[in-house]
Amino acid sequence: AFEGGMDGTLDFMLLEGLRATFAFGKWSARKFAEFLDRHEAYFPETFSRPSFLDNHDMNRFLWVAHNDITKLKLAAMCQFTLAGAPVIYYGTEVGLSQPADVMQHGRAIHEETRMPMLWGDDQNRDLFEFYRELIKIRKTESALRHGTRENVLATEESLAYRRVDGKNSILCAMNISEKVIEFELEVAESSLLLATRSECRIQAEGSRKRFFLPPFSGMIVK
Repeated sequence: AFEGGMDGTLDFMLLEGLRATFAFGKWSARKFAEFLDRHEAYFPETFSRPSFLDNHDMNRFLWVAHNDITKLKLAAMCQFTLAGAPVIYYGTEVGLSQPADVMQHGRAIHEETRMPMLWGDDQNRDLFEFYRELIKIRKTESALRHGTRENVLATEESLAYRRVDGKNSILCAMNISEKVIEFELEVAESSLLLATRSECRIQAEGSRKRFFLPPFSGMIVK
């Protein structure tokens, strides 16, 4: 409806999908993968769709995910490996949460999601460094900014998709369940660029690669 009238819009539909999948646990990995296919096919390539996990008018992602940093890292990894330019709401990158729900007694108290920025030792430095790595990889790998996307694996609990730009390809694999997941894929990518958890690993077995993903984890592989 907006094509031709404006250059793009903030991707609120993707926001809902990311929160339903990674924060609320309402969507399976397969449902999210199918949503991405439909969603991306709907918009022209020239239409800008900046992505985000939260903003000043809604509960923060971290808070609705019960302050689980592992889920925030996984959602951020997904956000940064999709086409839309990633937007970070201040404080999300250092673990800023909120004290109470925005909705109180039938009305919105937006101040709950607009807490003061965290500074110094109050910042989650591990999370901050993770975000810095995501930004670095997105800047370095043109496939993540301009490449086409295709699902490689989609089950109830795990998802893997590839971004391809010319000869360069990047694979993102994720486990959105509470258990350890292992699977094999016939893929060329084998170099681990970033993982949300230290236990994540990939093992080459000829042309096949075995992925080991602990609960709520993901990896970017080149």
